[in-house]
Amino acid sequence: MKFRDYFSIKHILFGIGIVALMMVFAFYQSGNMVKVTLDEDSIYVYSKLYNMDIVYSDISKAELTTLEEPGEEVQDAFDDGTLVAGVWKNEAWGEYHCCIDPDTANCVVITLNDGRTMVFSRKDGETTAKLFHELMDHLS
Repeated sequence: MKFRDYFSIKHILFGIGIVALMMVFAFYQSGNMVKVTLDEDSIYVYSKLYNMDIVYSDISKAELTTLEEPGEEVQDAFDDGTLVAGVWKNEAWGEYHCCIDPDTANCVVITLNDGRTMVFSRKDGETTAKLFHELMDHLS
């Protein structure tokens, strides 16, 4: 028996196609979530398309506030209805960097010592508020 008898090119291509579809599905299902990690000296906010690494000593102000409309795209901006990320500009915050889940009602707004504004939220308001309080513990 030949190897070709067991595995034709069609079967191999079909298998590769199935694996590729599974990877694309996994990428889109898990990638739109905003993830936040707080460590000893910084907060790291990331999504599949945009990341923010903020050192605590660079923060001049942090607040938990109502989520505003994103506004206009400035740079590397992305909005697919499940994730707003990149650099945007609106009336509330001016030009700002963000990783926002637009389904939540509130967000964390951080103003840095150099004047830049960073905005993030998680899937729900409770998780976003909890992260804000953890951030405030690190800043005190």
